[in-house]
Amino acid sequence: ASNLPRQTLYRDADIGGWKVDRAADRLRAIAADLDVRPYIARIDAGNVVAELAEVDIVIDGTDSPAAKALLNSALCRMSLPFV
Repeated sequence: ASNLPRQTLYRDADIGGWKVDRAADRLRAIAADLDVRPYIARIDAGNVVAELAEVDIVIDGTDSPAAKALLNSALCRMSLPFV
C-alpha cells in the first residue's frame, strides 16, 4: 500500500491480488482490442529466453533489481521492447 501512489495501474482494492492480473485488466480497459496475456513465472538465467520466446513486449512488474537486469539482458539479446 505504501508505494501505490507511484504505481498508476493499481488501486487500494488491488492489494493482495497478482499485479500482473490487475495490470492486464487496466490495459484491456484502456484498449479493448489489445491482446494482453498475463504471465506469471519464476525466471532465471537458464530459462529466461525460453520463457519469453512467444512474447512481443515485456512490461516488467518485478521489484528486484536482479530480475530487472536479467530481463533487460535477455530482451536486448532478443531485440524485444522492455517497459
